[in-house]
Amino acid sequence: MKRVCVTALLLWLLAPPAKADMPTGAERRSDSMTIVDGSRGIAIQRDRNGRMRVPVFINGRGPFSLIVDTGANGSAIGAHVADALGLSAETSSEVILRGVTGSSRVAAVTVESLALGDVTTSRATLPIVLEALDGADGFLGTGAFTDKRVLIDFRRQRIAISDSRPLNEGRGFVKVPADLSHARLVTVDTRVNGTAVKAIIDTGAGGSIGNSAMRNLLAGGRSVGRPDQIIGTSATVDYGQTYSMPPIALGTLLIAGARVSFADVSIFAHFQLSAKPALLIGMDVLGQLDSMIIDYGAHELQMRP
Repeated sequence: MKRVCVTALLLWLLAPPAKADMPTGAERRSDSMTIVDGSRGIAIQRDRNGRMRVPVFINGRGPFSLIVDTGANGSAIGAHVADALGLSAETSSEVILRGVTGSSRVAAVTVESLALGDVTTSRATLPIVLEALDGADGFLGTGAFTDKRVLIDFRRQRIAISDSRPLNEGRGFVKVPADLSHARLVTVDTRVNGTAVKAIIDTGAGGSIGNSAMRNLLAGGRSVGRPDQIIGTSATVDYGQTYSMPPIALGTLLIAGARVSFADVSIFAHFQLSAKPALLIGMDVLGQLDSMIIDYGAHELQMRP
């Protein structure tokens, strides 16, 4: 049975617990970022699921290997990292951690800084995750970069963060508008078989996932795919079926040959994406690009095939 690792971390502080149903992102600490322009970028390592890891210093110690997660509006660490840093979880900083497969209340720790190359964050609250790490030390959520520009060069295995700026149209990039209203997840409009489809861009997911409405669009819900298992950051495990996809149109870019696991995972319902065809596009697809830019300031996704 195929195993699909996904994350899409969406987290917010609970203060008090009665507000657990507040909009995602409310009362979440806003990290202040220091950017040094002209950065040559940071080297990326890939794990067995194709996800990207980068070296991050926490409170000046490390480096710790964190998964680059465009499907997260904040960062998170494993319990072993908190222990190594001598940090203790405090009930006052407990958070709800919402992942692709479900949500759970987890302990959190407060750190004074995170540093990725020339990029430094100020004081931040980090939840402690137990699942979907595959040997990594945690997740680096790019959704916290607010008005910044994140360049991921898949071919050269590097990542760079800088201020938002206009795209040089001569560099061969395909540009599509990005909707950041879903807790700063990067959501774009795509088309499959001529039908409009919402797609979440998630580098924290090893594999891509579609909802039942997407499967019905392809096969009328009658054909049987290959069974698979979907592992997220919560204890919940979902089961789906993998199908081959027709071309996915992102602007003028056509993505062909993708295989998608179909299951009505929690993330689709949370963002009211269950009724119409929707996809979560992971590293199995994104990793085939030459490079990708998420410009949070310009609300744009830019891709070079």
